[in-house]
Amino acid sequence: MKWKRYLPVEANATVLRRGFVALTAFSLVCSLSFFNAYARALPGIERTAASFPEVQMPPFSLLLGPSLYGFWVSALAMVPLAGYFWALHTRLSHSVYLMRRLPDRWELARRCLTLPVLAALFFLGLSLALWLLDFAIYWTVTPDRFLPSSLWEALWS
Repeated sequence: MKWKRYLPVEANATVLRRGFVALTAFSLVCSLSFFNAYARALPGIERTAASFPEVQMPPFSLLLGPSLYGFWVSALAMVPLAGYFWALHTRLSHSVYLMRRLPDRWELARRCLTLPVLAALFFLGLSLALWLLDFAIYWTVTPDRFLPSSLWEALWS
C-alpha cells in the first residue's frame, strides 16, 4: 500500500512514522503498570491468606488502573493530526482549491483523515487486545482460592 497518497504533499512521512512509533512505545510502557500492580498484589494476598482464608485478589478493574490511558491519549492525539493535515492543505500550498476541483471530491478528506483514523483504530484495537491479555493473565495466573466467585464479578467490580 502506498502511504504517500494518503498524506498531504508537504507532510514528512519519516517524522510521522517516528511519531507513530513513539506514541506506540509510550502506550506500551504505560500498559506495564498493570503488571506492576499485579506483581505487588499477589504476594501480599498469599501472605495474608494464612490469617484470613476468605481473602480475595483485588478486582481486575482496580489492578488495571490507568494502564490503558496511553492508548486512549494516543488515539485522541490523532484528532489534532487530522487538523494539521488540513492546515497543510489550506495554508502552505493552497492546494485545497485544486483538491476540491478534482473529479473525486473525497480526495481531500481521504488525504486528511485516512491515516489519523487508521492510527486511532490501531491504538484502540491494541488497547482492547491488551485489556483481554491482562484479564487472561489475571484469571489464569491467580490461584483459584483468591479469585472472585464469578468471571463477571472479577471484570466489573
